[in-house]
Parts: sequence; C-alpha cells; structure tokens
Amino acid sequence: MRLRLRLRLRLCPARRGGLRRPGHYIVRAASRIAAESRCCVEGSRGMAGETLVERVRQIAERVAASEGMEVVDVEFRGKGGGSLLRIFIDKPGGVTHEDCATISNQVGAILDVEDPVPSSYTLEVSSPGVQRRLRCRADFERFAGKKVRLILKQPVEGQRLLVGRLEGFQNDAVKLTLDRGQAALVPYDHVERANLVFEWKG
Repeated sequence: MRLRLRLRLRLCPARRGGLRRPGHYIVRAASRIAAESRCCVEGSRGMAGETLVERVRQIAERVAASEGMEVVDVEFRGKGGGSLLRIFIDKPGGVTHEDCATISNQVGAILDVEDPVPSSYTLEVSSPGVQRRLRCRADFERFAGKKVRLILKQPVEGQRLLVGRLEGFQNDAVKLTLDRGQAALVPYDHVERANLVFEWKG
C-alpha cells in the first residue's frame, strides 16, 4: 500500500495563549490513504504507541543528522484519520521554514515506503520553540543558566511542579535554584518531563 502525500507548507509564528512564540515555525504534510485502500489497511499494519514513535525517531534522526540538525522530540497523537505525527527539530542558530520542509519531505518519503502508521495521518515538522523540551542528561548541561519547568514522577514535599534557574547537572541529578531562592537537587530518574521557560526581556 502506498500513501499519497499532499504537502501543505505554512510559515507561521505559532501562538499560545494569544502570544507569539518567536522563531517557532511549522510545516505540515497531510498524508492521506486512498479511499479504496483505507478499509483494508486500518488496524492491519503499522506499529502502536512507543514502538511507532521510536521507529519514526530513528528515521527522523538519521535524516536530520545528514542535514546538520537534531531531533528534539517525536509525538504521535490521536487515532484513525485524525492522527497527528509531530517531529520537533533544531540546530545551532535555530531552524528555518526551509529546514522544516526538507525534513518533512525526506521523512515523509521514507514513511511512504515503510508505512509504519496504520491509518491516514498528518505529519507536522516544526522547531521546538522557546519552550523546548529537555530530553536527556546532555540537555540539562547544555541549557545551564536557563529557566526551566520540571514535572516530577512523584511529589516531593507535596509538589510535582518545580520552576527555577537550571544550574547544571551534578551526580546524575538536575541542579536548580528555585524561584523562591532555594537550591534543589533533583535525581534525574525522578523527572517525568522538563521544558525551558520563555522569559520576556524588557
């Protein structure tokens, strides 16, 4: 079964809460399965959940590396014809609309051949934006000095959300200065999710 890709390329500052997020661009590729093929494809082929995400990540990382970029995150949401496959990419100095289009075209072509998604879906490639997700130990070292938001797997002193200045990575733990001035050392394996926090500079 072959997917027919229709690209819808958009250059648009993404918005959140009515505010523009600087340098955040999106390229969407709507992937539609031919109507005559959809009934025999959905639920018969493709991967599910984390397996699909990891396979797409492998493909995207290979393509991005060849273009001097990195894959920040991969998400797959929804099911059936409303599924959204989202890939976030970055590079020093930030990505452009053309970068997003390049990755979208190349990854889309590979997915067209390998067909890991069991239904029609939309492929979206974008920059991580100003609230980039921190996924690995190296990210916590790389973005030392930035403001971050941590969500913990389990509450610590009744709190699962910590916001503060990232001081670096020490002894396999994230070192923070919290907004209220307290120092915190959070074991890396206690972190469920971490993101940069956008700071307005006046």
